Amino acid sequence: MFENETRTIGKAEYRISYEQDDSPDLSYFGEYSDRPGEYAIDRAKNGGMGRNEYRYFNAAECENMEQAQQNYARMEAHNRGEWYMLGITVTMSILGIELESDSLWNIESDSGSDYIEEIITTLINGCTARAKNKAADMQKIVHILEEM
Repeated sequence: MFENETRTIGKAEYRISYEQDDSPDLSYFGEYSDRPGEYAIDRAKNGGMGRNEYRYFNAAECENMEQAQQNYARMEAHNRGEWYMLGITVTMSILGIELESDSLWNIESDSGSDYIEEIITTLINGCTARAKNKAADMQKIVHILEEM
C-alpha cells in the first residue's frame, strides 16, 4: 500500500493521498461467463475454475489467444490480491488555505514508481495552473472593488 505524503514546493503544500479502489472497472481485461466468447479461456480445462464459478473467461481488447491468456492471468492476479486499482488525489494549499484538488483513478498499483511519479507531477502541475488562474481572477476582482 502507498503512504500518504505532503510535498512542499515554494510556499505551496501538496497533500498526496492514495486510495485503493474497492470496485474498479476491469472490463477492459474481460469478463467471466458461463458461455464462451471469441477469445475464451476454458477455466475448467486449465484447472482455474473453482466450485460455483463461471467456466469461461472471455478476454476483451485482444487480437489473439496469447493476448487473451495475458488478460486472464492479469485478472486472476487481481483476484488473488497481487495488485489492485488505485486513485491518487493531490490537494494544494497555501497558508493553510486549500486552493485546488485533482485526482486520477483506475491506476494499476504495480505500474511502477516512475509512472506513479509522472501522474503525481501532472496532478501537481494542474493544481498549480488552476490556482494561478484563480489568483489572476481574484486580482481583477480586488481591483474592481478598490475602484468602488
